[in-house]
Amino acid sequence: MSLVRRPSLRLLIPLLVGLTAAVSVACGSSEPSTPIIQTVLVPGAERTVLVPGAERTVIVPGAERTVLVPGAERTVVVVQTAAPVAQHGTLKVAVTQVGSPVFANQDAVFPANMNQYMFGIQETLLTGDGQSCVVPHVATGWQLSDDLSKVTFNIRPGVRVFTDDRDWGELTAEDVAFSYNEAGADNPSSRHSAAGELNSIFDPWVAVGPLKVDAPFKRFQGDYLIANTVSACNDSGAIVSKVLFNELGADEALRTPHGTGPFIVTDWKSNEKVELRANNDHWKAAPNVEKMVLIETPEGSVRTAQLRTGEVDIAPVPISDVPSLTGDGFEFNDGLRQFLGNFVYFTGNYFQTTDPETGDPVVRDSFQPDDNHPWIGDPNDAARDESARKVRRAMAMAIDRDLINETILAGFGGPIYGGHGQVPIHQNHPEFKDRWVIPFDPTGAKALLAEAGYPNGFDVSDYFCPVDIGVNGEVCQAVAGEWGAHLDIDVQIDTSAYTARRPTMVGRTINTIWQTTWGPNRLGDPEPGGAYGCCLFPQPTGGYNPGVEHERYFVAFEETSAQLKGSAENLTSREEIFDWAFDQMFAAGVVEVPTLIGVNPDRVSEWKLLPFRDINNFESVVLK
Repeated sequence: MSLVRRPSLRLLIPLLVGLTAAVSVACGSSEPSTPIIQTVLVPGAERTVLVPGAERTVIVPGAERTVLVPGAERTVVVVQTAAPVAQHGTLKVAVTQVGSPVFANQDAVFPANMNQYMFGIQETLLTGDGQSCVVPHVATGWQLSDDLSKVTFNIRPGVRVFTDDRDWGELTAEDVAFSYNEAGADNPSSRHSAAGELNSIFDPWVAVGPLKVDAPFKRFQGDYLIANTVSACNDSGAIVSKVLFNELGADEALRTPHGTGPFIVTDWKSNEKVELRANNDHWKAAPNVEKMVLIETPEGSVRTAQLRTGEVDIAPVPISDVPSLTGDGFEFNDGLRQFLGNFVYFTGNYFQTTDPETGDPVVRDSFQPDDNHPWIGDPNDAARDESARKVRRAMAMAIDRDLINETILAGFGGPIYGGHGQVPIHQNHPEFKDRWVIPFDPTGAKALLAEAGYPNGFDVSDYFCPVDIGVNGEVCQAVAGEWGAHLDIDVQIDTSAYTARRPTMVGRTINTIWQTTWGPNRLGDPEPGGAYGCCLFPQPTGGYNPGVEHERYFVAFEETSAQLKGSAENLTSREEIFDWAFDQMFAAGVVEVPTLIGVNPDRVSEWKLLPFRDINNFESVVLK
């Protein structure tokens, strides 16, 4: 099965006249029978063709496939090559964090794992282009086996791994298998952000050829390509070098920036800045800039000042600074706007009593159905469980999302109603139903809280608001204020680092309310259907979980995973689980918060920002 876009027939007709067979790279069913003895790079050509044993070079403009040339007896392998770039200048970018170099996948927790490929250091098997999240990248394509037991990825030839001082050789299937196994497919102790998804979907990956890797399914999932596993659109695993790990050892490899991306790290000062140079031997295209510096600047007001003074060329800035920056000539437009769906988890609801894979009992020490945690239910106590459900619903109904958008987000954002653990789609999504809108009803919310047994409210001593991962602190304060004003709930906000709380998620001990950023937003995948899951089906022995487990999630995940994405059966199953999850309200959406990125037009003439959740695609920047 291949999702590679077809090449233009107009361009291929001269080669395909009289052709009776074509072999697609995406389908990967043919290997050259003789070694490649000639490699000719043609400056400015869209593709370079490597012809095993041939005496001449064949250029196929715009082709995306391997084809059999009429009259030739050999396979023609079509690969991309970079056109000459008018490269110049040093791009300077302010980012909220650069952290420390983490290049061992098992230790790449969010958001460090995403930074590596968003910054252009590492790469993933697939990427996105704004229209699709399954665009071939390091993988040229894939085939799903007829019995749905595995997917085979074809790795792009000629992709090389670099550190600042060394070319580590061509990327192989062994590197790819090693990367995703270490991230979680064969590593229960992995702390990688996508470890849970990789471990639940796949058995260990296996290299079955120099450029072919099998990813056997532990359980088939219909949207396995974008389920937080292999696509840069999502919280994915990136590719590291097994050769480098074997030579340097795990500890040194962890700290050694390396990858196949368009930029190569020359210096990394932890929690300060990263200096990079263009990878002029990148398999696709060299960046348009010679160098790049990423400067860690957590405070939004400081990023604004850096942009104003010319210290940086690009910076995400607070919404409140946008009008004055615009008036001073800095640019903002829809192409430079991203959205993070901010929503809350009502955690500590660990209702899974057995491991669905082993049948072993699961006991959670953090299970505390008490008056200090009134949002935590008890499936063994119907009255307590119903009380907790009413508390969660009351808190969701007491949030004035439109007011938060108008006052804090200056109208640039918008309300959202769901999140992972509830209805995980935006209201613009074709599957969304009007009944899943959470009304702002403070009177009804107060009545529900009284019915639950808390007419005078209660205290939330630990509302976790990790601003270091993009959570909007002002939105956290607004939510806390709404709960106080309408429900007499006294809320204390904790803005400690996300990484400090991550172990409580992996260890299933988090039991507070917390706000996070991977909720639905207007730029999400518009295609209907898929598996219902993310981080909520139980992985009792490893991987991430935000603090909510329930047998119903696991049943829904298995059911929807086995269905054809977007089929009538799949959509019916999803609607049923959405209804149940909305009723339980283990999560509730608040607002989609825009990330408004300021650009100095005196320095930057072009930049194609892709609609991912984080700042990206610096290789496309053209400086004046």
